[in-house]
Amino acid sequence: MDVLVALALVLGGHSGSPVDRVLPEVVSTRIRLLTVREGMSQEETIRRLGLKGRSPTVAAATMTNSRFIYPIGRAHELTIWYSLRDGPGISHGLTQATLSAKDRP
Repeated sequence: MDVLVALALVLGGHSGSPVDRVLPEVVSTRIRLLTVREGMSQEETIRRLGLKGRSPTVAAATMTNSRFIYPIGRAHELTIWYSLRDGPGISHGLTQATLSAKDRP
């Protein structure tokens, strides 16, 4: 069953798929995190995590690193880090993606 859910999320690649309508956003995001790999482009990472068309609440970048934070549900946030890839030109790849509970005051 887990394989079928993960496959449906990967093939869907966007929010609004039937699986997203059944599972809470935090659960579907955790499953989607299993499909991303280090070095993946920002576009591919966003597509696989179902974040296409959504804006991050925090975006911070330098030439070598960048970090984006997206709200997930009411009480969680997804932080995604990218860093400069080796090779010619400027190209960033996924370094880390972490889903965590929001800090409450």
